[in-house]
Amino acid sequence: HMGTFLEQGIGVKQDRKAALTYFRKAADLGNPQGQLVVGKMMVEAFYAPEIPLADKDKGMDIAANILRCALDQKLADAGYELGMHYAYRTQTNSPWRRDQTADALRAFQAAGKLGHGNSLYWLHSSFRDGSDGVEKDTVRAACYEKLWDEVREDPSKRFPNLDSLCPLPPKPMP
Repeated sequence: HMGTFLEQGIGVKQDRKAALTYFRKAADLGNPQGQLVVGKMMVEAFYAPEIPLADKDKGMDIAANILRCALDQKLADAGYELGMHYAYRTQTNSPWRRDQTADALRAFQAAGKLGHGNSLYWLHSSFRDGSDGVEKDTVRAACYEKLWDEVREDPSKRFPNLDSLCPLPPKPMP
């Protein structure tokens, strides 16, 4: 909380550097919200064009691991951010292109289990349109759309059995 107060100047003098120190401390202590903030900040920092490509890869991998820790603690927003991170790296215009579609799908699926509406929508629209490195699949798209509708009606809705309701496609054979 202190990191947020410092970042926004609530009741204290605004100090972004001190806020980051608090967020990092919270992340290091295993706080999922702290891990989410630090992971997102790292992703944003490593987008900078002046960062060498090798450093981008290393930094982005660390950011992904931090976000994965928060997701493992059932923080759905971390799954969405992790999925977006992988989806971006898969795009052809990404400066460090690497096909991580399967990683993106798993991250969105994990967040979807926790009832994250944006993740369910991403899955729905990607399968509907055949976009983001995903093959078009109208049956899967309809399944995710139904769950996305349920979450919009009841934001407390969770889908622990999502893997059986809307299974991800199998990995392609080598």
